[in-house]
Amino acid sequence: MRRLDSGCGRSGRNRTGWWPGLAGFAVWMLMACAPSVTLLPDRAALPPDLVQPCPSLPPLIDGTAGAVLRWALDTIEQYGECARGKQALIDAVQPTPP
Repeated sequence: MRRLDSGCGRSGRNRTGWWPGLAGFAVWMLMACAPSVTLLPDRAALPPDLVQPCPSLPPLIDGTAGAVLRWALDTIEQYGECARGKQALIDAVQPTPP
């Protein structure tokens, strides 16, 4: 009479059982659930003037009206230049919307 083998025990044949299939299925499921990586497009190097810090403000030397007015105009001009540079840096770094 021939004996039926369930594949769980040792037999004369080399059987691997269901473990390799289960391991392969587990790896496949883990890869399917992994978050996908979004690759950013290649960008050219940033211009050197965009990565420079904003200059420090000039000190107010004199308290006369003319000196204060010149100082205020210089300060406003420096702020405008710095704000434009920082906006250019933000535009260069942020991805463009589709």
